[in-house]
Amino acid sequence: MVKNRKPKAFVFLFAVVSWLFLAFWTVPVEAQGIKRASEIERGLIAITGDESTRSVDLYIRFSLNSAKLTKEAQSQLAELGQALNSERLAGARFEINGHTDASGKAANNKVLSLKRAKAVKDFLIDNHAAKASRFVAHGYGEERLKNILEPNSAENRRVEIIAIYERKDPLVQTEGKKNGSQKAIR
Repeated sequence: MVKNRKPKAFVFLFAVVSWLFLAFWTVPVEAQGIKRASEIERGLIAITGDESTRSVDLYIRFSLNSAKLTKEAQSQLAELGQALNSERLAGARFEINGHTDASGKAANNKVLSLKRAKAVKDFLIDNHAAKASRFVAHGYGEERLKNILEPNSAENRRVEIIAIYERKDPLVQTEGKKNGSQKAIR
C-alpha cells in the first residue's frame, strides 16, 4: 500500500518557506543593530521610586564629517519615533545629545555634533508628528566618547536620547492659610 506523501511534503515546504520569510524579514534589522520601539520605550519610561536618568544610546550613524542621516539611521529613528508616540512616553520631554569621534578639531566636532542632534530632532518632528517643544538638542563633540580606547572609532559618532521627567518632590506640601493662599513647607 502506497501512502499519500503530499500532506507531509506540503507541511515541510510550508515550514521551510515560513522560516526563510522570518529569517530574511527580521535579520536585516537585527543585523544593523537597530533597537526596536518596545526596547527604546522600556529604556526611557520612568520607574516609580527610581531617580536615575532614563536614557538610551542609539547608534544613529553618520558618515565621517557629516550630519546627513543614513538609511540605517532613518530606520532607527522610525523605531524611536514610534516609541516616543507611545502612550507611556506621551508626557515626556527629551534631550537629544549628539556626539562625534575625536578626529578633526574639537571646535568643529562640537558644531558637527549639534548639527547631528538637530538632524535627529528635525526628522522626528517632520516624520512622526512630534512637537518641537518636546526636544532639546545638544552637541558634545568629542567630550563624551563611547569608546575612549579608540577615539576615532565610528561608534563614537552617535546620538543619545535622554527622557526628562519633572520631578515631583514628595517633601513639599502646601499649607492653607485663612485667607485661602497657600505656602510650601518642607
